[in-house]
Amino acid sequence: MSLVNVNIAGGQSTGALVGILATGTVQTSYSSGSVANSFVTGGSFNALGGLVGVIGSTTTTATVTNSYSTANVTTSTGSQSVGGLVGYILGGSAATISYSYSSGTVTAPSGDNVGGFLGLKGAGTLTNNFWDTTTNPTIANAYSGSGGITVANNITGVTTANLMSFSTFSTAWGTTVSGANAISKTTSTGATAPTGFVWLILDNGTMPILEMEYNTNISTPHQLQLVSFASGQSYNVINNINLSGTTNASDVWGTTVASGAGFVPIANYSGIFNGGNFIINNLYINSSASNVGYLPMLPAIALSSKTLASLMKP
Repeated sequence: MSLVNVNIAGGQSTGALVGILATGTVQTSYSSGSVANSFVTGGSFNALGGLVGVIGSTTTTATVTNSYSTANVTTSTGSQSVGGLVGYILGGSAATISYSYSSGTVTAPSGDNVGGFLGLKGAGTLTNNFWDTTTNPTIANAYSGSGGITVANNITGVTTANLMSFSTFSTAWGTTVSGANAISKTTSTGATAPTGFVWLILDNGTMPILEMEYNTNISTPHQLQLVSFASGQSYNVINNINLSGTTNASDVWGTTVASGAGFVPIANYSGIFNGGNFIINNLYINSSASNVGYLPMLPAIALSSKTLASLMKP
């Protein structure tokens, strides 16, 4: 499930994808945009997360795995549990969060239960998760109560640069084809779609992106970037695409106009790229290389109805 550029404001138990996940599994899902809430007097679970508000139940099992959020999470009211991915794991539950990360900013008043990845851990199991300490320089906790450290119970705080490094994830998540959480950095000039992995990453170019996001019918910014993994394939743009995330520090490019390289150009493209008369705007690339552009160099290919507006190139 992909939730792109959400703008969500709620009360208790608010998340971009799920408010309360009492049972079941959220997997290979992500959110971007902004998520906010306000304290509800008498509310059972005043919690806010970039993907899920509250997870767990004392009688059932709930799981979040192989998922991420780049959404910015904000509350202005106290007595809340606020986290980059999940707000609160219910006490006494058998909930699990694994092989996931968050990179969005987390903003909440002092006194709230605040963590870069998880607001409050009442119970549950955590395995090989990560959160961005660069976008959250004032947050010292992986989750509230973790003792002012960035690494706690398999939630590891790393810099944006490290979130964009294959080596951060290769051991923790694995690299074996068909592995349950496997990540690959291998791009291809062929036409075969990437397969056999859960995660794809352009080493030192992007944070991990889910393989399930890849599609030859392109509708999202991340799909435009994933063309790198099959640059001999043909693609169709099926709607206007806003690439403002290429200058949003929380998004997978980890870039602002003051720092970062932005979008990674699609090298060696040799397919047919049909823009469908749609507009791709706010593309940001900051490179000292030669032959720079969304498609740096075109051999004998067909380029149809492709429009780039508001191109930003320092």
